[in-house]
Formats: sequence, C-alpha cells, structure tokens
Amino acid sequence: GILLRRFINDPELRGISGIVFDEFHERSLHGDLTLARALMLQKSRRPDLKIVVMSATLDTTALETYLSPCSIVRSEGRTHPVALSHIDGRLANTQAPVWELAAKAVEDAARDEPEGHILVFMPGAFEIGRTIRALGARLSSHDFKLLPLHSELSSRDQDEAIDPCSRRKVIISTNVAETSLTIDNVRIVVDSGQARIARYDPLRGLNTLWIEKISHASAKQRMGRAGRTAPGRCIRLWTERDHGDRLEFDEPEALRMDLAESLLTLMASGVDDLEGFEWFERPSPERMEEARALLRMLGAMDEDGKLT
Repeated sequence: GILLRRFINDPELRGISGIVFDEFHERSLHGDLTLARALMLQKSRRPDLKIVVMSATLDTTALETYLSPCSIVRSEGRTHPVALSHIDGRLANTQAPVWELAAKAVEDAARDEPEGHILVFMPGAFEIGRTIRALGARLSSHDFKLLPLHSELSSRDQDEAIDPCSRRKVIISTNVAETSLTIDNVRIVVDSGQARIARYDPLRGLNTLWIEKISHASAKQRMGRAGRTAPGRCIRLWTERDHGDRLEFDEPEALRMDLAESLLTLMASGVDDLEGFEWFERPSPERMEEARALLRMLGAMDEDGKLT
C-alpha cells in the first residue's frame, strides 16, 4: 500500500534501484497492483529497475510468463524435518469447537514433546480467546505461559509473544505468525486450518470477513514454523481427505475484493487506460464495472472514466 502511494507522488520511483516482492503467494491486492505498476514502469521509463518476486511456496509457471523475460532462482533453505499428522475422521465429526480440539492437541503434544514452544493458529481474536480459556483448564500456569497474538493487541503485548520466556510459551495466533514474523524455538504447531478472509459482499456493497479454509500453500507455511531451529511436529485439525479438497494456493484478493479504491489509486498514479492495465490475474468485467459505478456515484470519476 505504501509503495502504491509512492507511485502517486513519484511515478518514476527516483532513487530506487530495485523492488523485492516477498511472500508473493499471499496474493494481496496491493502486491498484484504494485507488481503490475512496477513492470509498467520498467517497460517504459525505467528499464534499469530490477524486480524480484519471492516466496517459499510460489507457483512459478504463470508468474514466469507474466515476468518474461526473467530468471528463476531456487534457494533451498535449511529447515529441520517436521512430523505431520491430521486428526482422524471420528474426531473431526464430533462437532466439537475448534478451540477444544486445539486445546486437546496442545495438551497431548506438550506431554509427548517436553521441549520448545508451541504455536497455535486460529482465525481471529474471538477464537484465540476461547482457545486460551480452554488451555487454561488443561495446562499448568507454573509450566506454561499462554500468549495471544493478533493485530488488535498493543505492540507491547505483541512483543511479549516473541520475547524470551523462562516458561514454555503457547502462542495462539492469527495468520500474522504465518509469514510476518518468526518466533524462536517453536517445536510444535497446531493448525486450525482456518483464516479470516475478506470478500466483497455485493448485497452490502463492501468487503466482509469470512472464516474459510486455508490453502495448501498457507498450510505448508504454517507447518514450516515448527522446523526453524530443530526437528518439530505439526498437528492439523482437519482430515487428510479434507486437505486433498483444498485449494493449492490462496485465491488472489484481486478476484474477491472491492476494487474501487484500487482503481482510484491506479488512476491517481498515472494509469489512464484501466482496460489495458496488465493485471497478473485480471478481475472479472462485472467486478471492474461495479468499482467504476461506485466511483462515478461518488463523483470521483466522470462519465468518460477520468478522475474528477
């Protein structure tokens, strides 16, 4: 988002030699927009601009075509083995709340593995609170420290989940801990397999958060958190059959979010031809027209498609 704003104030990105797009598999709307905008600049006024697109779980096939000509560089990171397990169908079909399944899995895993911290992934603050309550009834506060981690916490409370601790930490986090930060000495990951995903709701005319199943790419990122410093273990609170039915990669935000603000920002940064704008994955014509209609209604765009 900051980079997209910078294109408005300085369309040629003077003083910048290269741009790195990390964790590109997350397919954020701003990531897609700024990559397309950077390629547009590179092909016109800044052929010297270097662009790097990175991720540990990247589908390079379509991206290689989009960035062509480009080079693919593979770097095999040093990770420790992570033992993976799924819950069985009987447990998955008990209708027990996900926080109760997580608390039971943490209790069992902590008994089997006496070292290292435990990271639990939950979709949001509500589920995190319920998980902490369920864990409090199962684990000794003398041995374990239960710590929430989500964006609504103060920076001090967020730091507490990352800072060293004399007790074993059980960090219950949203997907902020999936890629945005690393917690040292995590040996066990318990994954709910869920995340809060923003989608455009045409009935309300705005983006709404829904709890949805994560993709294979996200599940792989979460599992990898258990193998950073030593061999670890990942427990998935869904079945292997369920896993096989999930998407390989996250659905791009450009295909599921309201585009009005993005189109407005693109035009402000100097993109006059929205139809000719080279998206990595182009949104549907219906979603583009909905965004234009909103901008016209607000008086931000005239009937000719120009900024007012």
